[in-house]
Amino acid sequence: MEKVPPIQTLAEELTLWTLNHTAKFPKCQRFTFGQRLDNETLNVVELIAEARFSSGKERAAVLRKVNLSLEKLRVLWRIVLAKEWLSASQSRFVHEKINEIGRMAGNWMKASAG
Repeated sequence: MEKVPPIQTLAEELTLWTLNHTAKFPKCQRFTFGQRLDNETLNVVELIAEARFSSGKERAAVLRKVNLSLEKLRVLWRIVLAKEWLSASQSRFVHEKINEIGRMAGNWMKASAG
C-alpha cells in the first residue's frame, strides 16, 4: 500500500475537524455556511488526491486550485468567527491547519517545477 503524503493526512484531519464543528452551527446557518465549509474542505482533499496522480504542469494547476480553495476556507472561517460560532482558539487552530496545508502545497508545487 502506498504511503499517504503528510499533506493529504493533514487535509483529512482538517476535514474531520470541520465536519464536527459545522454540525454545531445554528440550524438556520448549517446549510449556508456549514455546507459550504464542508464542501470546500472536501474539495481540498479531492484535489490533493488528484495532484498525487498528476505530474508537471497538470499537478501545478491542481495545486493552484488547492490554494484557491484554501483561501475560500480562510474567508468563510473568518466570517464564522465574526458570527461567534467559533472561539478564538478554534479559529487559530483551523487557520494554522489551512496555512500549513498551503505551505505544503506551495513546497510541492516548487518541487514539481524543479
